[in-house]
Amino acid sequence: MNMDQNQKAMLQEGVTRVMTEDEYETAWRLETHCYPAEEAASLEALQYRLQHAPQLSMGYFIADTLIGLVCGVQSDKPTVTTDSLNKHIPNGETLCIQSVCVDKGHRKKGIAAGLLRSYIEYIKQLTPRPKRICLCAHDYLIPFYTKAGFKVTGINKQFQWGVFSITLMDVLTI
Repeated sequence: MNMDQNQKAMLQEGVTRVMTEDEYETAWRLETHCYPAEEAASLEALQYRLQHAPQLSMGYFIADTLIGLVCGVQSDKPTVTTDSLNKHIPNGETLCIQSVCVDKGHRKKGIAAGLLRSYIEYIKQLTPRPKRICLCAHDYLIPFYTKAGFKVTGINKQFQWGVFSITLMDVLTI
Protein backbone atom coordinates (compact mmCIF):
# COMPACT_ATOMS: atom_id res chain seq x y z
CA MET A 1 0.00 0.00 0.00
CA ASN A 2 1.52 3.36 -0.95
CA MET A 3 1.47 6.36 1.42
CA ASP A 4 -1.60 7.98 -0.18
CA GLN A 5 -3.59 4.74 0.16
CA ASN A 6 -2.31 4.35 3.73
CA GLN A 7 -3.37 7.94 4.55
CA LYS A 8 -6.82 7.34 3.12
CA ALA A 9 -7.19 4.10 5.08
CA MET A 10 -6.13 5.77 8.33
CA LEU A 11 -8.48 8.70 7.84
CA GLN A 12 -11.33 6.32 7.08
CA GLU A 13 -10.68 4.58 10.42
CA GLY A 14 -11.32 7.80 12.36
CA VAL A 15 -13.24 11.02 12.13
CA THR A 16 -11.82 14.42 11.23
CA ARG A 17 -13.87 17.35 12.51
CA VAL A 18 -13.74 20.89 13.82
CA MET A 19 -13.18 20.85 17.57
CA THR A 20 -15.51 22.36 20.12
CA GLU A 21 -14.75 24.92 22.78
CA ASP A 22 -15.11 22.41 25.59
CA GLU A 23 -12.36 20.13 24.18
CA TYR A 24 -9.48 22.43 25.18
CA GLU A 25 -8.29 20.18 28.03
CA THR A 26 -8.17 17.17 25.72
CA ALA A 27 -6.25 19.23 23.16
CA TRP A 28 -3.85 20.42 25.85
CA ARG A 29 -3.13 16.85 27.04
CA LEU A 30 -2.29 15.82 23.46
CA GLU A 31 -0.16 18.92 22.91
CA THR A 32 1.86 18.38 26.10
CA HIS A 33 2.57 14.78 25.07
CA CYS A 34 3.68 15.83 21.59
CA TYR A 35 5.82 18.93 22.21
CA PRO A 36 8.72 19.68 24.55
CA ALA A 37 7.53 21.69 27.57
CA GLU A 38 9.05 24.93 26.28
CA GLU A 39 7.18 24.62 22.96
CA ALA A 40 3.81 23.25 24.07
CA ALA A 41 0.89 25.62 24.35
CA SER A 42 -0.40 26.26 27.83
CA LEU A 43 -3.84 25.12 28.93
CA GLU A 44 -4.92 28.78 28.86
CA ALA A 45 -3.60 29.26 25.31
CA LEU A 46 -5.56 26.28 23.99
CA GLN A 47 -8.65 27.41 25.86
CA TYR A 48 -8.26 30.86 24.25
CA ARG A 49 -7.89 29.37 20.76
CA LEU A 50 -10.97 27.20 21.14
CA GLN A 51 -13.03 30.01 22.66
CA HIS A 52 -12.06 32.71 20.15
CA ALA A 53 -11.39 30.68 17.00
CA PRO A 54 -12.97 27.23 17.36
CA GLN A 55 -13.48 27.08 13.59
CA LEU A 56 -9.67 27.05 13.20
CA SER A 57 -9.08 23.91 15.26
CA MET A 58 -9.52 20.48 13.73
CA GLY A 59 -9.04 17.12 15.39
CA TYR A 60 -8.72 13.55 14.24
CA PHE A 61 -10.59 11.16 16.52
CA ILE A 62 -10.67 7.37 16.77
CA ALA A 63 -13.53 6.08 18.94
CA ASP A 64 -14.00 9.55 20.44
CA THR A 65 -10.31 9.76 21.44
CA LEU A 66 -8.34 12.74 20.10
CA ILE A 67 -5.40 11.34 18.13
CA GLY A 68 -4.33 14.37 16.07
CA LEU A 69 -4.75 18.11 16.15
CA VAL A 70 -4.23 21.13 13.89
CA CYS A 71 -5.10 24.51 15.33
CA GLY A 72 -4.38 28.15 14.78
CA VAL A 73 -5.60 31.70 14.93
CA GLN A 74 -5.88 34.50 12.41
CA SER A 75 -3.54 37.46 12.40
CA ASP A 76 -3.22 40.79 10.64
CA LYS A 77 0.54 40.15 10.18
CA PRO A 78 1.93 38.30 7.12
CA THR A 79 3.83 35.71 9.22
CA VAL A 80 3.70 34.02 12.62
CA THR A 81 4.63 36.44 15.38
CA THR A 82 4.81 36.15 19.15
CA ASP A 83 1.56 38.16 19.25
CA SER A 84 -0.17 35.64 17.01
CA LEU A 85 0.54 32.92 19.54
CA ASN A 86 -1.67 34.71 22.05
CA LYS A 87 -4.15 36.76 20.03
CA HIS A 88 -6.80 36.00 17.43
CA ILE A 89 -7.76 38.73 14.93
CA PRO A 90 -11.11 37.73 13.39
CA ASN A 91 -10.96 37.93 9.59
CA GLY A 92 -7.17 38.45 9.69
CA GLU A 93 -5.48 37.80 6.36
CA THR A 94 -3.06 35.24 7.77
CA LEU A 95 -3.94 31.94 9.40
CA CYS A 96 -1.13 31.09 11.81
CA ILE A 97 -1.04 27.37 12.48
CA GLN A 98 0.26 26.93 15.99
CA SER A 99 -0.05 23.20 16.52
CA VAL A 100 0.17 20.15 14.30
CA CYS A 101 0.47 17.07 16.45
CA VAL A 102 -0.37 13.39 16.45
CA ASP A 103 -0.27 11.03 19.40
CA LYS A 104 3.09 9.22 19.49
CA GLY A 105 1.43 5.81 19.21
CA HIS A 106 -0.22 6.79 15.91
CA ARG A 107 2.66 8.47 14.09
CA LYS A 108 4.10 7.36 10.73
CA LYS A 109 0.65 6.26 9.57
CA GLY A 110 -0.21 9.27 7.40
CA ILE A 111 -2.53 10.83 9.97
CA ALA A 112 -0.69 14.17 10.21
CA ALA A 113 -0.52 14.54 6.42
CA GLY A 114 -4.18 13.61 5.97
CA LEU A 115 -5.29 15.86 8.81
CA LEU A 116 -3.26 18.79 7.48
CA ARG A 117 -4.65 18.27 3.98
CA SER A 118 -8.22 18.12 5.36
CA TYR A 119 -7.57 21.25 7.40
CA ILE A 120 -6.26 23.24 4.42
CA GLU A 121 -9.21 22.17 2.26
CA TYR A 122 -11.59 23.19 5.05
CA ILE A 123 -9.86 26.59 5.44
CA LYS A 124 -10.24 27.21 1.69
CA GLN A 125 -14.02 26.95 2.15
CA LEU A 126 -14.26 29.57 4.91
CA THR A 127 -15.93 32.88 4.10
CA PRO A 128 -14.12 35.15 4.30
CA ARG A 129 -11.04 33.01 4.10
CA PRO A 130 -7.51 33.99 4.98
CA LYS A 131 -5.13 34.88 2.15
CA ARG A 132 -2.32 32.73 3.48
CA ILE A 133 -1.48 30.00 5.95
CA CYS A 134 1.82 30.07 7.75
CA LEU A 135 3.60 28.26 10.55
CA CYS A 136 7.01 27.81 12.10
CA ALA A 137 8.68 24.43 12.19
CA HIS A 138 11.89 22.68 13.11
CA ASP A 139 14.18 22.14 10.15
CA TYR A 140 13.69 18.36 10.16
CA LEU A 141 9.97 18.93 9.45
CA ILE A 142 10.56 21.00 6.30
CA PRO A 143 10.17 17.97 3.96
CA PHE A 144 6.83 17.12 5.59
CA TYR A 145 5.47 20.65 5.17
CA THR A 146 6.87 21.23 1.67
CA LYS A 147 5.24 17.98 0.57
CA ALA A 148 1.98 19.44 1.92
CA GLY A 149 2.43 22.49 -0.33
CA PHE A 150 4.13 24.97 1.98
CA LYS A 151 7.07 27.06 0.80
CA VAL A 152 10.04 28.06 2.92
CA THR A 153 9.93 31.84 3.08
CA GLY A 154 12.71 32.63 5.51
CA ILE A 155 13.89 32.54 9.07
CA ASN A 156 11.66 33.85 11.80
CA LYS A 157 13.96 35.35 14.42
CA GLN A 158 11.21 36.01 16.96
CA PHE A 159 11.39 32.47 18.28
CA GLN A 160 14.29 31.14 20.28
CA TRP A 161 13.22 27.49 20.47
CA GLY A 162 16.32 25.92 19.00
CA VAL A 163 15.75 25.43 15.28
CA PHE A 164 12.05 26.27 15.63
CA SER A 165 12.48 29.26 13.39
CA ILE A 166 11.73 28.43 9.78
CA THR A 167 8.61 30.06 8.40
CA LEU A 168 6.65 28.10 5.82
CA MET A 169 3.71 29.49 3.95
CA ASP A 170 0.92 28.21 1.77
CA VAL A 171 -0.69 31.03 -0.18
CA LEU A 172 -4.32 30.16 -0.79
CA THR A 173 -4.73 30.68 -4.50
CA ILE A 174 -8.19 29.27 -5.19
